[in-house]
Amino acid sequence: MINRILEIYRGDTYRGDRGLIFEDIPNLHLPSTTVQFSVKKNPEDEARVISFPINGSDPGNDWSEPVRRIVVNLETGHTQLLEGGIYFYDIEINYSGEIITAASGEFIVIPDIAKTVHVVSPTTEASIYSNLASNLESLGASLVGVVSLFWDTITGSPNGTVESILRFLWNNKINGLSTPSGNRLLKSTTDGNIIQETNVSISNEGDVSGIRDLTLGRDLFVPGKIVSQGNLIEGDVIQVKDKNIELGKVVSPDEDSADGGGISLLGTTNKTFQWLKAKSAWVSSESIELPAGKNFLLNGIEYVLSKILSFPGSTIPGRVLSSNGSGLIFIDPPSAPVTSVNGETGAIDLSDDYYDKGEINTALSSLSSEISNKQNISEKGMPNGYAPLNMDSKLPNSFLDIGFLNLKDTPSSFSGQKSKVVKVKSDESGLEFGSANETNNYIDFPNAIGDPVSQLGWVKYNDGSTPPTNGGVGGGGLGLLSFNNVNYNAEPDFYYMTSEVGYGVSKEFTISNVHKNSILEISFDFITTNNCETNIYVYDIGKSQLIHPVNNRFIEEHPFVNIHRQGRFSCQFQTSTSLTYRLLIHTKSLGDSSSYFKNFRIWTPNINHGSIITEWESYSPTFSNFGNSPSSSLYWRRNGQNLEIKGRITAGTSIPSLVGSFSAPNGLVFDSTICATTQQVGFAIRNIGTANQSNILALGGESVFKFSAESATNGLTPQNLSLVFNDSQVISINLSVPIQGWGGTVQLSSQTGDGRTVTGLVVDHTSQSMTSGTTDLKFNTVIRDTHGAYNTSTGGITIPVAGDYSLTINFPYQTTSSNEFRAYKNGTIMDVGGFWLSSGYTSATLFLANLKVGDVITVRPSGFSPTTSSNSTKATNISWNLIAGGYQVFAKEEFIGASYYSSSTQTTLTSQINFGAKIYDTHGAVTTGASWKFTAPQNGYYQLALRISGSGNIQFTIFKNNSSFLSVARTETPGYATGTRVFYLLAGDYLDVRPGSSGTVNGHVTASSIDASSIEITKVS
Repeated sequence: MINRILEIYRGDTYRGDRGLIFEDIPNLHLPSTTVQFSVKKNPEDEARVISFPINGSDPGNDWSEPVRRIVVNLETGHTQLLEGGIYFYDIEINYSGEIITAASGEFIVIPDIAKTVHVVSPTTEASIYSNLASNLESLGASLVGVVSLFWDTITGSPNGTVESILRFLWNNKINGLSTPSGNRLLKSTTDGNIIQETNVSISNEGDVSGIRDLTLGRDLFVPGKIVSQGNLIEGDVIQVKDKNIELGKVVSPDEDSADGGGISLLGTTNKTFQWLKAKSAWVSSESIELPAGKNFLLNGIEYVLSKILSFPGSTIPGRVLSSNGSGLIFIDPPSAPVTSVNGETGAIDLSDDYYDKGEINTALSSLSSEISNKQNISEKGMPNGYAPLNMDSKLPNSFLDIGFLNLKDTPSSFSGQKSKVVKVKSDESGLEFGSANETNNYIDFPNAIGDPVSQLGWVKYNDGSTPPTNGGVGGGGLGLLSFNNVNYNAEPDFYYMTSEVGYGVSKEFTISNVHKNSILEISFDFITTNNCETNIYVYDIGKSQLIHPVNNRFIEEHPFVNIHRQGRFSCQFQTSTSLTYRLLIHTKSLGDSSSYFKNFRIWTPNINHGSIITEWESYSPTFSNFGNSPSSSLYWRRNGQNLEIKGRITAGTSIPSLVGSFSAPNGLVFDSTICATTQQVGFAIRNIGTANQSNILALGGESVFKFSAESATNGLTPQNLSLVFNDSQVISINLSVPIQGWGGTVQLSSQTGDGRTVTGLVVDHTSQSMTSGTTDLKFNTVIRDTHGAYNTSTGGITIPVAGDYSLTINFPYQTTSSNEFRAYKNGTIMDVGGFWLSSGYTSATLFLANLKVGDVITVRPSGFSPTTSSNSTKATNISWNLIAGGYQVFAKEEFIGASYYSSSTQTTLTSQINFGAKIYDTHGAVTTGASWKFTAPQNGYYQLALRISGSGNIQFTIFKNNSSFLSVARTETPGYATGTRVFYLLAGDYLDVRPGSSGTVNGHVTASSIDASSIEITKVS
């Protein structure tokens, strides 16, 4: 709708191009359209001063598309009807009975006498004279300040000329004023004869003063300020358009000027809301009530909750609120059970939300009476308050009323219920009866042969990939899933058969609050003819994350079909703060799979404690001052915190008169607390001689054993070996010595070693001229070697603990074209190690399986004979780590690891690489994006394995806590590199990997692509 203010002169004519024009009126071309123009004195008036239709043929009108123009033509007869002032107009359009206001607004009429510069017709000019000469009210003399009854006297006749009127006004009114004060408004006297000055003055700048009371018939518009020295506003309702109210608006506001400011509501007692300087706060004299659903907030959090969250320990699950004497703090709940309430003991009905003290006492009193009635006969028939035992010395169930427990599904008789137990409900709201195999177990299992699978919630799925990506649901799955008794002696068992990759079965389960952030164990008995690789996974439903349990490979792939195997499997995983999970039995490879399961259980692991005892292993000690060509046949093992050695040593010839010694295996160091001074730790028995027994001595902090003769004056002082043994003597060794860092009783698992992480890092290379398949690559400086496994002279790594190892080599420069290096075990080629590239630098990471104690690993060129270049930086190195193996080690509480890859290519990169696509992340340790980082969730040693595809000739560095830490890999043309490093992190330390110069790091949507750069970080100890 159009809204405009129109302005016309009274008595004037407006036609055609001078008419009142309204453009772009819609739908004027429609049939049966009529237009009406009307004018009212007031908007609410029903009566119209002017009203007439407008036709499309009127001058200036064009109702056709797309012009759509309406012109209102006003004749003199129309405007003569309007006095000076404001009117209101409407243009109404009738579209086939529907009336729409197309335009409206104010209609300002300017009286004829106010016209100063305007060319008018003779008719209009005559109208002006007529109006001035009229003696009607509101016309004639009244237009210039005199009433009409004097008109004849003034002009001599009612039709006096304008000239005589104006002359009279000058001579009798304006010129007749007393000496004017200036800048004053004029008014006529009550009799109309005299014009007088008023007290109202107007300055040249437009300021008005001298007004007392001011009554306005319409609105007051004040673009500036309203300044009042008294009470400014009185009224029933005050409305302010501005949404911000300022109080205390003074020249220099401060805390003192604001003190006491606010809002006061007068009443019998005043209600105030004031800001008080002394309290630095707003203070209300009255209570404040909020409607339902509204809260007081502190930093966007409900106030009471915000205060609770501020108490120490509030973010740790499972804690309770307690007073510590100076305030409130969250503490661990008491571990001891509650045995009494307000001094009363016995069973309490907890079926309702809560009971007060009186209700509890009543319940206990009632229970006491019931027990007294039941147990009123003794074994001897005496009423002394004891229940009678039957012939089997058991208490009949008829003498026990367990109704007070409010158990779900309480049986009326215990007959046939021997397998049932009382347990906590899954929602932890009370107690219920359940099957015995559900006790301490989150997995339901059949109670009878033939129970339907759907009853217990096991389902088949088809994921299509490994590790599974859909959380163990969907796709339907193939194969057979049932409960029967084929292989477990007519007892209920769980049977599953499939032969397809990516298929599996899953079972959802819910844990208790007490098992949040805990280690749980999955265990089951099995009989299988499966030759597919089958893995166990857990899907965290609450966090939508797949968990890889430690040692989760249930069955390894092998080529033989229908080979019967049975046993017990177990693996462990760590829960999060979630309560719901899904167990997955997942087929990774193609083959034939038929498996029967029994005694499925998910619960806290059974933890064994004891001393670590390893298998006996042979070793060759280093001799000092034992004569020429000594030899040995020695064996060692760990027994708790002690190293035990048994065997024989054959002394050499020409034993010198010097203190002789032989070394402990693997550089083990004697405990400096227990052996703070030299201690006798064993005996050496000679095969000949008068004194056939000698003392074996050890001193804390050392790694070699020394001797003293039994006949020595001071048996704790090492002696020259020539005083203890003769040349070529055979000596039987039997000793036990405490080792630094070995504990006595520890938590155990089925994995082993000597109790320490096996790891090493050797850097710095000196140029070598190498022969293909013969020369071993050597590095010079040992940074870390937990077992003294590396020989810098030969370049060999002697395996100290049996198991699977990872080996990483960062090669130095050389001068020949591309060829390959290989790993050798005991001089026999093993696996591809890496490739020389045209620019002469690369790196590779190998997996070396089933290494035995004493195996020697070396790296040699294969198919070419290069000359390497010296490089003294840590970027040139060899490192190794024991991944799994041994006999008995400290049990690991959890697996910590993360694997990510780059799903898109990153160009001109100088900051950290964004490995943004997750494969797995057991602890949510990685922050993706431009600030990518891995944050260590626990203290310990971590292994980082890096694979880069991208620009050539780029050095990549690990940054720890935003500072350069370790070089890890270098790309050469065509731009591929791998690298592995092991290092120690504190919980909260964070890592990222950055290029040394601007370059490209490739990415791909699939992790298996050669262009997908990737990173894997694993806690190894």
